[in-house]
Amino acid sequence: MKKLLPLVGLTVMVASAGATLTVEVNPAATYLRTDGIDDTPSIDTVAIDLFSYGFTVGQSVKLTSLGLYYNSWPDMSSTDKYMRGVFSSFSTLLPNPPSSFDPVNRLNDVLVAVGGDDDSGPSMFANGTSLPMDIPQDFFIHDGGVILTIPGQYLFVAASDTAYSDNVQNADDPLRLTIEAVPEPSTVIAGACMLLPFGVSALRKLRKNRA
Repeated sequence: MKKLLPLVGLTVMVASAGATLTVEVNPAATYLRTDGIDDTPSIDTVAIDLFSYGFTVGQSVKLTSLGLYYNSWPDMSSTDKYMRGVFSSFSTLLPNPPSSFDPVNRLNDVLVAVGGDDDSGPSMFANGTSLPMDIPQDFFIHDGGVILTIPGQYLFVAASDTAYSDNVQNADDPLRLTIEAVPEPSTVIAGACMLLPFGVSALRKLRKNRA
């Protein structure tokens, strides 16, 4: 039975008690520095608390982008399906735009995830000028999936875009993120070893029946 948990900017569907999540992502929400379109501010994305769903630091996970969103509303012919993400030890974002000390980064801290890479383009609108919005530590999430090692408790995700207030969800196939635990090699080997006696027993019975 699926349990639907509403969050601001996110909807989390827990498919089971295990460490697998499907998250519906609001394409108009972001953790990046933005400047709005026609002075319309973007929405702050909400951090996913990985610890509350059984994930731990050092664990490998596969993040996969699913669904679509319209990235130039009301033009319904222009769609996208990719995301970017970043890990943090804190669940809150700094104001938009951030302080003059760090005019780009809106996170209280940014943690490096082994296995991911992304290069965010400049913001699309800023009083007629594009301003930098790239966080070197964030990473690209595509429909083929990316495997990363969790460095912290919280995960922020957003549509892969440079302007967010004109992004609209596709109601038929909304933008979603799958977070799937990846078994460690030692776990796979241990599982295979546990099944080995059953295979040997079945082979002996098969030979006995043929005889």
